[in-house]
Amino acid sequence: MTLNELELRLAELRKDMGVTYKWLAEHGLAMATVNKINNGGNYKMGSLFKYATNLYFAIRVDGEAVFDNITFGQLLRKKRISLGYNGVQLQSKLVWSPAKLIKIEKGQEYFKTALLEYLKVIPVDFDLVNASELSDEEQEKYLNY
Repeated sequence: MTLNELELRLAELRKDMGVTYKWLAEHGLAMATVNKINNGGNYKMGSLFKYATNLYFAIRVDGEAVFDNITFGQLLRKKRISLGYNGVQLQSKLVWSPAKLIKIEKGQEYFKTALLEYLKVIPVDFDLVNASELSDEEQEKYLNY
């Protein structure tokens, strides 16, 4: 699924589960941030992982469970390299500074708009999985998140 489809699915899950904005706020997600995710707005990407985790789900990217920006950035870098792009080539194609690429691939905080630009060149597939369906190794990472 695409990032936008993932956002819509999270919104559906929140509603179906009866999870309130108040509960999410008590667990570190402001209502404004949740609304941005639910409605395809621009938000800091770390919020997406927190949202999924608070709903007891994990995000899989190209089949790998991802719980934070750092792991996601490492996965994106690995995918970029597997597609034959070095950093300079991707920066040139996106008309980005080295700092912007490093920010994403090192897992520093960045906004969804930057990720969408990146994904136009380096596409990935997103999926949601219930936390109870994670492997033992993934469960350990999930619980430590």
